[in-house]
Amino acid sequence: MVAAVVHSKPGCPNCVRAEALLAAMDLPYTVIKYCPEQPGYAERRDTMFAAHGHRSFPNVYVGGEFVGGYAELVAAAADGRLGDADF
Repeated sequence: MVAAVVHSKPGCPNCVRAEALLAAMDLPYTVIKYCPEQPGYAERRDTMFAAHGHRSFPNVYVGGEFVGGYAELVAAAADGRLGDADF
């Protein structure tokens, strides 16, 4: 089974939704939190955003491949791509 990584921020409703969707699908996932109070937050966030041009939370990866945010995750689930290593 392919694992997912969710780059998340506290208080982000779509981050919670993304985690709930992955859990409902029994897809193992790890959450990486970006907390504004932590030193280096802005630099870490900006580096992550720049990697794929997706400038909001969550940023979701499945099988090491970038999926997008929550809307893209829902689309991938709907068309069956979440279980595919060749995402």
